[in-house]
Amino acid sequence: HLRTAVRVTGATALALLVVLPVLGLLHQPLPSGMVSAVVAINSAMAVNDATERDRKITTLLMPVPAAISLALATSTAPLPVLHVALFLPVIFVATYIRRFGPRYFAFGMVAFMGYFFAMFLRPQLAQLPALVFAAVCGALSAYLLRFLLVRDDPRGVLDRGRRTLRAQVHNLLHDVRDVAQNPDVRRHRNRLQHRSVRLNETALMLENTVQQLDTIDETGRELLRQRILDVELAAENLLTPLMRLVDHPSGGGAVAHAIM
Repeated sequence: HLRTAVRVTGATALALLVVLPVLGLLHQPLPSGMVSAVVAINSAMAVNDATERDRKITTLLMPVPAAISLALATSTAPLPVLHVALFLPVIFVATYIRRFGPRYFAFGMVAFMGYFFAMFLRPQLAQLPALVFAAVCGALSAYLLRFLLVRDDPRGVLDRGRRTLRAQVHNLLHDVRDVAQNPDVRRHRNRLQHRSVRLNETALMLENTVQQLDTIDETGRELLRQRILDVELAAENLLTPLMRLVDHPSGGGAVAHAIM
């Protein structure tokens, strides 16, 4: 999360640092620079293709759907009724194309945001080249931050995630023990439920990380995913009978003693 936050913030700041002075020199409205921020944010967050090569291609193509939606919004601005009416088809298309895969999910996001922002910025048709320039700068900034300056480290994330997963299972058992020792304390049960959710989130994060390991073939990635799933299912399958014992009139003490 920290790596993503740094990339998104850095890409947005870099895009604005480049675009705003250029817009000033060209005597273009500075709010148009927000388009670069929108494209940078979406390029840094919404691009989630399976391989790094596909992610690079998608990032570089992000200005295309943004430019199309900006051109559509700008050209129909003099016709308010049509301008507003087209917003619904844009939403439909931007949502529908997501079915074609991760790349089109990102395209749909940036296309929707481009039209949405253009409705509020109300740019003139003469401003369209400046808006497209801003979109290109946003995508290039995200590319620079994500693939050159703050690169992904799937192997490191996987190693840290595996340690986190083991710690989550260990802490889950300790929370079960606390519930067994204090079955009427709601705080312990809430913490156990929260820990179970965190375990699931960690497993999902690791599965996504495994998909980004380009140095391992698909058979190896599938084996890693299966092992992560096995750990998660084993913990959940153990949690259910333990909690049944805890809630049984004579089971709580036995559970606490067994875990200790």
